[in-house]
Amino acid sequence: AGKRHARYWQNGWTSFYSASALAQTVFWLDADNNDDRIHYVVGAVKATGGLIDMLLRPLPGRYGANEIRALEGPSLDRLGKGEDLLQAAARRAQAKTTWKPHLKVMGVNLLGGAVILAFGDGGDALVSTAIGIAVAEANIWTQPTQPSTDLRDYQGRFVG
Repeated sequence: AGKRHARYWQNGWTSFYSASALAQTVFWLDADNNDDRIHYVVGAVKATGGLIDMLLRPLPGRYGANEIRALEGPSLDRLGKGEDLLQAAARRAQAKTTWKPHLKVMGVNLLGGAVILAFGDGGDALVSTAIGIAVAEANIWTQPTQPSTDLRDYQGRFVG
C-alpha cells in the first residue's frame, strides 16, 4: 500500500501542477484586462514552481524496493542502499511536521498575493493567496507517512 500511495501521490500532484500551469497560462494569454493577466501569470508561475518541485524532489521509494532489486553487486551493498532509501523516504515523510515546508508555502503565496495586489486587483490577490496556501498545504499533508512506520518497524526488528 505504501508504494502505491507514494506513486499515486507523486503522479497525481505532478499531473495537477502540470494541468494548472497549462490552464493558468492559457487564461493569462487569453485575458482581456490587466487585472486578469496579473492574476493568471502569478497563478501560472506558482503552478510551474509546484511542478518543478515535484520533478526535482520526487518521493524517495515511490517505486518500492524495485530500485534495490535491480542493483548488481553483493547483498551487503544492496542492503546498505535499501537502508539509505528507507531513511530518505522516512525523512521526507517526517518533514511535513516541521515548520519549513509550511513557511515556504506561506512565503510563496503571500509574495504572489503581494504582486497581484500591487499590479492588479485586491480581491484576486486574496483569492490567489488563500487558494495557493490551501492547495500547497493539501500537497504537504497528503504526502505518504508509511515510510516513517516502515523505518521504525525495521529498526525495531533489525537494529534495536
